[in-house]
Amino acid sequence: MSSDDSRELKLFQLLERKKNLDARLARYHMQTPEDAPDIEVDSVAVFDMYMIDSFLYLDLEIPGVHEDDIEIILNHPELLITGHFPDAVAVENCVYLQQKRKRGKFSYKFIIPNHLAIHEHESQMAHGIFHLKMRLSEKSQQKQLPSLEQ
Repeated sequence: MSSDDSRELKLFQLLERKKNLDARLARYHMQTPEDAPDIEVDSVAVFDMYMIDSFLYLDLEIPGVHEDDIEIILNHPELLITGHFPDAVAVENCVYLQQKRKRGKFSYKFIIPNHLAIHEHESQMAHGIFHLKMRLSEKSQQKQLPSLEQ
């Protein structure tokens, strides 16, 4: 096989792959809330993570989610935040032309640097931003974060 034939084959394979992905994307956009897939772990999260003194902060955009519907799990070095976006109001005889709002379960995974360990936390939801304030301590392997409010 010549190098031109090899390039042509590779181009054909890439075009087929793109066509397949375009078809999957079109099917995804035509789904109703009932058959839309759950958001996967590591889906794109919009967040800021920063430190001030002995605290680590995470500000995560999850509009529409109630604070009571959020679970925080730490299995050092992973911090997992899970919950559920509220279901959209179903409108009878509605055919969606596009759906861009997040729906269903979500699970966001964050990696905490190894030299940091979380001792306790407090959280609050304000204006669609979930604010998580974590007190740092010596390195530990906790499965569930204790709350400062306890």
